[in-house]
Amino acid sequence: MCTCTLYENDTWKEIFKPISTNIYHCLYEYLPEDSFSDKIIKLRKINNLERKDLAARLGVHLDTIVKWEVNNISPKPENVKVICNKFNLVLNYFGEYYYSYYNNPGDKIRLWKNKNNYTYADCCQLLNISHSFLGRLINNKTNLPFEVHKKLKEVGAL
Repeated sequence: MCTCTLYENDTWKEIFKPISTNIYHCLYEYLPEDSFSDKIIKLRKINNLERKDLAARLGVHLDTIVKWEVNNISPKPENVKVICNKFNLVLNYFGEYYYSYYNNPGDKIRLWKNKNNYTYADCCQLLNISHSFLGRLINNKTNLPFEVHKKLKEVGAL
């Protein structure tokens, strides 16, 4: 009987680490990405992370990861930005809202308003928001709520 012993020296680790990393990617690359939940599960599995490991890496509580994966609760934009930064993902991966949130939505709203020759009152009525809130949005002085983002998409502003 022959037994072989492999010693994990630095050279061995350097050669085989890319292979073991790629195995997880190959195993899980075809998982669905239809929802935020699917995307978080896939991201976690491709990176060979348990929920608690992902939570630690992102600086959130384990319950937060469970809510994202099991209950399909969408995270705050700040958390999506952290995920994208940690895993080198584009904000659009998790949905256009997150991209819009961080890319001066007020500029796009202003362009839409001017292109259509809308008054502030017209915009407020179309978007069902107050004049002061519209002003803060246009001047990027407030964050873009998801519901307003949906309405902006409906009217063609984004």
